[in-house]
Amino acid sequence: LAAHHNLSAIKLCPQTGRTHQLRVHLRHLHTPIHGDRIYGKSADRLYLHAYRLEITTQPGKRQTFIAPLPGEFTKLFPELDDEPNL
Repeated sequence: LAAHHNLSAIKLCPQTGRTHQLRVHLRHLHTPIHGDRIYGKSADRLYLHAYRLEITTQPGKRQTFIAPLPGEFTKLFPELDDEPNL
């Protein structure tokens, strides 16, 4: 989605719901999530954000929840501030 210096903003779609799935896979690829104290280097926060969550609340009924990017993310990647297709 964006890149600056040695950081990249990427879109990930977890498939299994396993604990730390995304964090472990990215560490294996030698690209840990910025601020990941367990699998990478520490920072002021873990730069991992669930922008969209889709869940089934009743049989056949799905709900979608959207959470805008935190200010810390848009400070690092200003071009994501108005990105409608995260």
